[in-house]
Amino acid sequence: MLEAVEACLAHRLSIPIAARSIPVHVNTLRCRLLRFSELTGADLGYVDTLIELSWVLAARRGDPRS
Repeated sequence: MLEAVEACLAHRLSIPIAARSIPVHVNTLRCRLLRFSELTGADLGYVDTLIELSWVLAARRGDPRS
């Protein structure tokens, strides 16, 4: 699921492009993102949530820009 969220963020929330980058079917990506939202309560439609997720994922990768 984190791979799906990272791909979505990396491709500016473009589901088709993010799905190709993983690679998975578009509907598979949508299902993973929905499941992520259900499990975490995170709404990927809010800018604040997207910023917080990008920080968490960068820290998880050890990205010094985080």
